[in-house]
Amino acid sequence: MSYTYCIKKAMYNKINFINSIVLMIFLGLSNGYCSVDGSVKFCSINPINNKQILEDTKWDNLECKDSISVDVSIGEIEPASIILRADEIIDNIRIKIEAPQNENGTKLPSDMIDTRIVKVWYQNEGAWKTHVKLSEKRVLTPELLLKNDNLVLLGKNTRNLIKLNSDNKTYFPDDLISGNRIVKNSAFGVQDSNKILPFKLEKNKNKQLWFTLRAPEGSQPGLYKAKIELLSNKIVVASMVMKVNILPFKLDSSKIKYTLYYRGQLSLFDSDLEGYISSDFKSETQLKHEFLNMKEHGISNITVYQLLHNKKFSALDDFAQKQLKKYLSILKSVGMEGKDLYYLGRLIGIPNNKYLTILLNDIDVLLSIKNEYGFDNLYLYGVDEAKNKILSSQNEIWNIVKNKGVKIIAAGGDNHTNLTKGLTDILVYQGKRPHREIVLAHEKGNKVYRYANPQVGVENPYVYRKNYGYDLWKDGFDGVMNYAYQHAMGFAWNDSDHKIYRDHLFTYPTIDGVIDTIAWEGFREAVDDIKYLTTLENILFNRPNDKVAEEAREYLFILKNNPIKDSPEIIRKKIASYITTLVLCNSNCKKLGN
Repeated sequence: MSYTYCIKKAMYNKINFINSIVLMIFLGLSNGYCSVDGSVKFCSINPINNKQILEDTKWDNLECKDSISVDVSIGEIEPASIILRADEIIDNIRIKIEAPQNENGTKLPSDMIDTRIVKVWYQNEGAWKTHVKLSEKRVLTPELLLKNDNLVLLGKNTRNLIKLNSDNKTYFPDDLISGNRIVKNSAFGVQDSNKILPFKLEKNKNKQLWFTLRAPEGSQPGLYKAKIELLSNKIVVASMVMKVNILPFKLDSSKIKYTLYYRGQLSLFDSDLEGYISSDFKSETQLKHEFLNMKEHGISNITVYQLLHNKKFSALDDFAQKQLKKYLSILKSVGMEGKDLYYLGRLIGIPNNKYLTILLNDIDVLLSIKNEYGFDNLYLYGVDEAKNKILSSQNEIWNIVKNKGVKIIAAGGDNHTNLTKGLTDILVYQGKRPHREIVLAHEKGNKVYRYANPQVGVENPYVYRKNYGYDLWKDGFDGVMNYAYQHAMGFAWNDSDHKIYRDHLFTYPTIDGVIDTIAWEGFREAVDDIKYLTTLENILFNRPNDKVAEEAREYLFILKNNPIKDSPEIIRKKIASYITTLVLCNSNCKKLGN
């Protein structure tokens, strides 16, 4: 411990010299740390925020709070966030988080709180607003959630420098690889740390921390407090308290099914199983980590792109089928809730007679695989976003396919149901009149899933929470199938190498898993919003009409049938309060708040 440093810090913050000596001796003898108030300021914010937090963002309009508070149900994952700023350079900052503890001394595990840094890096203009490139200009954008703040550095000429794991000094300019979608893991060994590493605060510049709380199964409900300290060379430069309110219930599964287009596949060549840094070709390790990551974010099912045939080398079909079965075994092992096989590795198309024979044979193989792995239904995909004559021309082949026991899933827009005569079992809808199309589909006994509102690729977490949460429920959608978990338009770590589009990435691929983004966390909050709503609706379904139940039903009716004015955060708190009251009180509940 440096006593001189403590004294200098105390004097710098205008603490008188004698008090600084007392402070130094007391803290030095007690725990080896020195703490001086005012070294680092912090601002606690709603993490799913519509505003970009950049290095120079002013705090005036951020609704800063002086403490961190999180409501989380048993088994749920919830975010929290703070912004740090220092009036001088402070390096080698480490984070110490004590175990959350309630007033009775009961502790939760300290590792239930995970810490990452929100990385601001260069993305193409259009970032935060759209998945389309607006120009070749690059702009600073908060996006990545890193444990190693130095994994990505800002270089000259708006370049990002990516750290590779070959040693501690190798950084790779992101724009040196462009256009090529796949790079072998061994050639681009990007990998984040498995724990939060020390980081640096620059003078008068913001640094955003992101906390992810996992409320353990079996947690005792109630208020817990966890002390968080930031230390530089054993000196406490900031301390704060996180209040964790464990709610007295578990969430039910969402009534809306959350699925994603997922492009990842295992190799079709037994000599090339290493995996790639890409959105499309994975090692078994990468595949399993991505499945687990999607499950943790509330995804119940995915589209399967794994091919049934190797198109160029038909002799390898046996190996292709083995890889498909291995893929499905890995998918089943992670325990996603989805019971249907959404298969895009074999599209229906508009076949001629020869092609039709091959298609029907493939369907027999796929139905056998579907049964082997315990799926309820096999869905095959129609022509993507087909319209007018192309759309209606599929009706004949769709009838043939459906007579084989296969269901149809297709992306489309307005008037889709009429043109297909209701043959589409799941319409993945993109359009401006969802209510009309949903009513028509439901009359035919079909379902409508939402996508492209927006597609993946917009860094703003709030837009995903808002558009894929309560808004989705109000419109009457049955599910979500957004595009896509990952689709690199060129190289995944270069946002600039496509003429029109920016990369569609909820997560960034690494050699052994993924790096999450704040947009992905916003999407998870949308899923959880609907889990809260579903839980309340399930409680009310068999609940006597006491005062609280009556009030809750009225609230949901108004929410469903009127424009939404409150933020998703406020709506969630209201719904959680109804659930809590209904869970804790008997059938003679009084009005909420009494």
